[in-house]
Amino acid sequence: MKLNEKLKNLRIENKMTQRELANKLGISIPTLQKYEYGTLNIKNEIILSLCDIFNISVDDFLNEKRQNEMDILKEMDDLEKEEFRRNKALLVIEKVKKKLEEKKKIQRERELKQQNYRKSEIRDNMETFKDQYYFEESLSIRELMFKNLFPIIEFLMSYTNSDIRVTNNEEVQIYNDTLKIKYETGLEDFEKLLTFVTDNFVSDFFSLLNYDFYNEYEEEKEEYYEEYEEDEDEE
Repeated sequence: MKLNEKLKNLRIENKMTQRELANKLGISIPTLQKYEYGTLNIKNEIILSLCDIFNISVDDFLNEKRQNEMDILKEMDDLEKEEFRRNKALLVIEKVKKKLEEKKKIQRERELKQQNYRKSEIRDNMETFKDQYYFEESLSIRELMFKNLFPIIEFLMSYTNSDIRVTNNEEVQIYNDTLKIKYETGLEDFEKLLTFVTDNFVSDFFSLLNYDFYNEYEEEKEEYYEEYEEDEDEE
């Protein structure tokens, strides 16, 4: 039985209309009709999809009976044998590719869920700080200055994958599962610690960036003037 006849028989046996099968395959009805009429060769990826839809193996689709492969090859000439083996190899490759793509898709979805969950955790932890410093009119200057450092807390949680939150007892909990760190400190002590870190490290870091940028700019400017002077000398 030819593949186009096999396709049509499987569709009818499973009580599917051409429209239903075409939708499942993601192709147009005219394309499916060409497959069934035998005027268009069925693509390998379509064969794999048909096997999934009808819950049959590739061998079942390619052969009317589950014959031994050697018996099938005996009935073919050299060109048919080569074509048979090539198609079978391509189908195996397509199947492997399909499985790999499905695994990658699942992995991407899992990573996205983890990222969204982590963002939600950080947002919830930041709320514990915002609640403590909500009424600005009652905050001291020191507390107001500390409130401006909230983005640093969020950055630390994102960058170091740590959890930093304020408890109901106004204790700050710092937890990092990777580094096996679990630390508690008073809110005021944490304010002093973060202010110290920000003043002595973060500001120095950005100063260093500005210094590097300034030096690069000066070097580019000097190179430009040297080239300009060389051009003038040549004239």
